[in-house]
Amino acid sequence: MVILAHPDFWIEYIKNQNKIIPNQNYLEIFKIVMNLQNDFVYNHLWTAFFESVLSNEVNDSIDYVDVFNNIIINLHYNDRLIREDYNVIKNAVDFNNCFKKSSLINFLIVNEEKSLNNIKLERGTLIINNICKPNRNWVYSAILKSNRAEQQGLDYRDFKSNEQIQIFIQDLLNLKNPISKRFYIQSDYLNFGEIFEKVRGKSITYCTSEYSKFELKNISELQAEKISVNTYFGSNASYVVSNNRQYLHPRTIFYNNIVINIPHDFPQIMIENSNWYINLHYCPKTYLEKIRIISSYKKI
Repeated sequence: MVILAHPDFWIEYIKNQNKIIPNQNYLEIFKIVMNLQNDFVYNHLWTAFFESVLSNEVNDSIDYVDVFNNIIINLHYNDRLIREDYNVIKNAVDFNNCFKKSSLINFLIVNEEKSLNNIKLERGTLIINNICKPNRNWVYSAILKSNRAEQQGLDYRDFKSNEQIQIFIQDLLNLKNPISKRFYIQSDYLNFGEIFEKVRGKSITYCTSEYSKFELKNISELQAEKISVNTYFGSNASYVVSNNRQYLHPRTIFYNNIVINIPHDFPQIMIENSNWYINLHYCPKTYLEKIRIISSYKKI
């Protein structure tokens, strides 16, 4: 993912680095910075703004500007620094506009919301101090911290209503500047439940591998199933089937290099049930593997 990090993000990171017991915000930031799948944008035209914020942080033992410059150099040498061609940033409004207008950046991160001076938050803005499972900030943080080895999870205990579950799915499948707006739902059943209520009408490919000999299945039955998919998800939805069931988990969602596993029937994902969980992780390699498999499915 591509990140625009506010100076207060780096202040929180720098001042907690050598603490025996760092705070929770630092632990979140540390995992995001250490995740090699994340790149950071910067432009030396922004130096005055960054240094003005960094130098306001008073600490006799830390030169925040110097440490930040070393971080930028380190990111550069590790090919994790991307130049964003945006003019001089002088204040929080410019900083937010840079993110808003960018076709490259996925997330803007600040440690505390006050650093944006009460500006209307854009989709993709992560406030570290406001992370609370399962809100939007938690969703963004979970994506940025996760990888194939470290998946993020939540379950029925983290939600208070079915609408909150639907909002969670909406936040997860509505990122800024995705590689593709289409997401793929793999399920062997045409049981949609309520969790997709707020993403109906989006670009969706519904995939199933339930057929051992789908080429022998009555075409009218397949067309009827396609109509069922379109009736629920809308005209932007497509329906594909396969006779190879071994490759894909029967209830998985793929979107923007994110893999979401839901090992329960979709209609079971509701507040009334206390037996389900959801795991997710960000992994381009896994995502591309799955999309390659889906590309061999037969479109109905």
